[in-house]
Amino acid sequence: MEKVKVRVEYKAGESRYSNKAVDWMLAVVPIYEDGVHVDDVELYAEAENPTWDEDGGYYEDERATFEELKAEIFDQAEEKGIDLSQYELIYE
Repeated sequence: MEKVKVRVEYKAGESRYSNKAVDWMLAVVPIYEDGVHVDDVELYAEAENPTWDEDGGYYEDERATFEELKAEIFDQAEEKGIDLSQYELIYE
């Protein structure tokens, strides 16, 4: 069976839980049983980017949180019984 493509968004914006600026990652994973789509599971993680340069007003490393958030997405998937190796993840 061909792997299902899943778009994984990696962006900066406002936290879902506070007014803080964060980097976040979101994947909506379709769940199939016997080839039939039965549900979608949202995987979401966020973290503050520690590389903010107050003087310059920019992030020194815009991808500083990428690996941390990716690991959190994989942890959430595992907790929910989702094997992400069965999907083609497309990071944006």
